[in-house]
Amino acid sequence: AAKEIQVWMHDYNVQRVSCGLLPIRMRIGIHTGKVVVGNIGFEGRINYTAVGDPVNVAQRIEQAGKQVTGEHDVVILVSGDTLAGIGENVTAVSLGPIQLRGREEPIAVYQLT
Repeated sequence: AAKEIQVWMHDYNVQRVSCGLLPIRMRIGIHTGKVVVGNIGFEGRINYTAVGDPVNVAQRIEQAGKQVTGEHDVVILVSGDTLAGIGENVTAVSLGPIQLRGREEPIAVYQLT
């Protein structure tokens, strides 16, 4: 899905630039793990959400995308755990181990190209 978003955003930005608008850039962070997903809250204020450590790690990986430059309109960063589960149909560049806020050990992060 992230790769499809990347392709769509590129096409959309071509249209934006042809209209004299600036292109849009976005970041996606993906991590793998067990989370709780569903309607969480109380009567009158219920939201569909996901909670758990993998959600926090994915958000921090996404934030690490601020440091990534390149030609892509959408920067897709994944953890080593996620990359291991994707298979061989993707190309990725290692950004090395990155120390994420709130984590004791650095985590391997890759950019999908």
